[in-house]
Amino acid sequence: MTRLRSIAVIIALTIVVITSSAIATPYANSRAVVVSGGEDHTLVLTADANLWACGDNGHYQLGIGNTTTDQELLVRVHGVNDVNLLENIISADAGWKHSLAVDINYNVLAWGRNDEGQLGDDQDSSPYYSGTPVLVHKGEMWSVSGFLENIVAVSAGRSGEFSLALDDANHVFSWGMNDDGQLGDGSKTDRTTPVQVKGGQMGTTWLENIACISAGEQHSAAVDLDGIMV
Repeated sequence: MTRLRSIAVIIALTIVVITSSAIATPYANSRAVVVSGGEDHTLVLTADANLWACGDNGHYQLGIGNTTTDQELLVRVHGVNDVNLLENIISADAGWKHSLAVDINYNVLAWGRNDEGQLGDDQDSSPYYSGTPVLVHKGEMWSVSGFLENIVAVSAGRSGEFSLALDDANHVFSWGMNDDGQLGDGSKTDRTTPVQVKGGQMGTTWLENIACISAGEQHSAAVDLDGIMV
């Protein structure tokens, strides 16, 4: 297990960000370890590896099934294909109209608005949303099909329509809207599955040795292992 993977597990399972007293009575026995505020909705990851959501749900970004009803109190995010409830989550990030999470197997789940491919499930036709989590696919650069793997961190941005992921080898992947080159793959083509972010002079190599990532509205940023922003 790499250092980044170990850090991800430690953050998800041991660091207490807020106490259980900040959560309504039904959830009082679960301490929050990660909180992410998006544009109009919030995700809360609790120490038992369950994920909760509240706020605006106009684009299914709460992940609670086939409903766009806003939620004033925390509710559990549903599971893949609306089977049971989502569990075994180690990280999560709320974006503008979509949400991302990483599970204990280091796969990425996404739900909410998908008009620009920001869910990464290779869907580019109606309906442009998913009310429950879907697994992010591998992209064209992989020789075999399957789902994005070995991911330790994700960023859905606060106002953008794209997604970033960081793997345990310190590489960055991106998918979704790319009209301003925010995916960093050397193009301005939207992507419905992940591509690897390029680096080096003129994008001739892959971006590497990255420690953390952040998706904005029309740009992306990262910090490498030496503390240098790229």
